[in-house]
Amino acid sequence: MNRPDSLGAALTESCELHKDNIALMYKVDGSYRSITYAEFSESAFTLAAELMELGIQKGNCLSVLSANRPEWAIVDFACQLIGAVLVPIYPSLSAAQAQYILKDSGAMMLFAENEQQAQKAADLRGENISSRIFVFDAGKGNNTSFESFSAFLAEAKRHDGDNRTKVMEQLKSIKRDDLATLIYTSGTTGLPKGVMLTQENLLSNIKGAAAIFEVTTEDRILSLLPLSHVFERTVGHFLILINGATVAYAESPLTVAANLLEVHPTLMLAVPRFYEKMKARILDSVKKGSPLKRTIFKWAINTGKKTAKKGAAAKHNFRHRMADKLVFTKLKERTGGKLKFFISGGAALPTTVGEFFQAAGITILEGYGLTESSPILTVNKLDDVCFGTVGYPLPDVEIKIADDGEILARGPNIMQGYFNLPGDTKSTLNEDGFLNTGDIGRLDEAGRLLITGRKKEIMITSNGRNIAPTPIENTMKSSPYIAEIMLIGDAKPYLTALIVPEFDLLKAEGIGMKGDQFIPEEAVEDPQLLRLMEYEISKLSAGLSGYEHIIKFTLLPREFSIEEGELTPTMKVRRTEVIMKYADVINSMYSDSVENTI
Repeated sequence: MNRPDSLGAALTESCELHKDNIALMYKVDGSYRSITYAEFSESAFTLAAELMELGIQKGNCLSVLSANRPEWAIVDFACQLIGAVLVPIYPSLSAAQAQYILKDSGAMMLFAENEQQAQKAADLRGENISSRIFVFDAGKGNNTSFESFSAFLAEAKRHDGDNRTKVMEQLKSIKRDDLATLIYTSGTTGLPKGVMLTQENLLSNIKGAAAIFEVTTEDRILSLLPLSHVFERTVGHFLILINGATVAYAESPLTVAANLLEVHPTLMLAVPRFYEKMKARILDSVKKGSPLKRTIFKWAINTGKKTAKKGAAAKHNFRHRMADKLVFTKLKERTGGKLKFFISGGAALPTTVGEFFQAAGITILEGYGLTESSPILTVNKLDDVCFGTVGYPLPDVEIKIADDGEILARGPNIMQGYFNLPGDTKSTLNEDGFLNTGDIGRLDEAGRLLITGRKKEIMITSNGRNIAPTPIENTMKSSPYIAEIMLIGDAKPYLTALIVPEFDLLKAEGIGMKGDQFIPEEAVEDPQLLRLMEYEISKLSAGLSGYEHIIKFTLLPREFSIEEGELTPTMKVRRTEVIMKYADVINSMYSDSVENTI
């Protein structure tokens, strides 16, 4: 990629260079359809010209409220062409949350996936916020108060005039310090804040990521994480399209296994929970196999782990070639057979999960970043993967550790600030230009970053012990029986935990089954499971201090969810919400006096 002044210029250049290549793929009526770079460019330029005709100017905010689909990408490209600031909204947010973002940003238009999403903002039209709402999936033959995006775009294409010339003139006015997007943080505590990211912020991060892993026109990514998430938008959208590769949209999280086989991606981004579930499904399948197959699988994984420690040269030995032929090739076929590597972000990847896939010859690159850093700060390298760390800083990114252990970051990818919140901006960006990440960590002797917890999540027990919950939680999640865990202990005499079991594994082992039906409420009360959890927790606590041991726990009959307000749209646990919701359960774990060994 040359050094363009804007994302719009970079995308325009890519469309011209790769006009006959496939830019986007999407599922319709049971099969994937394609949009070329030439078609992608034509739609974006047409929409950009029409937005200019409607009075949209550089710096005006427009919003999109939709799952991933081609129209999302077209709206984003059009905004970048004219300098409009796109404000993405997670489709999982409530009407009140969506309206807060629309009001705070002053978005002049909204592009919504369907009428249900559009309805979240309908009440705002009288307040001159989102005065025009366009719907991607307009109701067929139904009365609607919203405008059809496809009809709007089709009508715009019929207009006379040289749209491209007008848009290109506007594109030339966009500079690297201009605002590119306004992304609202998930808000684990308090109201979401609008993170102002400039053209320079995103372009520098794209350049840094490209220096770590090369993307070519031969690559194809399966897009699963929401484009509202800056990780997916920077890496799985801008980086891919600027380099002439292909973005194929997954239908939903439930169809990924099938979509992998249809799309045959070379790259994919996901949160750790996706890889944990994938590993669990593989192990469940192995358990159902014959004793011989189980033995071969175990031998192959052990062989793969030994090979990984010895380096690439060991892959040519007879034992590894046999393991690859008997086991690993079949696992790789589940990913579509062409995968070069996975990328993990958003939370800590359990070391056991990373090592499992690495043993099978499937690399997961774990990285670390924040919305405020566009987002990538560090990432592991393909030839230097060290699980348990989040890798090395990107080129031009500086990482240092403050006296209290907080991770500080500086570079061209660091945000301009929080929208209309100068006080919050000042407290987050220090005078030297470093971003206070709020995370606690350290650098190892090689310069890799290790995350050890969140500054605000440090718990102080009533005995005065400081405990970082994240490392303990990650250790416990290495158990195949624990899907989610949240520690409790702030101002308490000892640690307790809320635990979500791995229900698929319980089902496979017959725990909680009544005939053919699995009943989670019964599973979590099963004495066998309670004893098993006690054993797993005890085993995994061996390396912990006495005050870090979990004294009591409660098994929950369902996973934490976005809909119930327990998770942010980026799948981070809202600890305050969970503590409020399960207050009675938590109090019951402290109702009896239990003396903790310290």
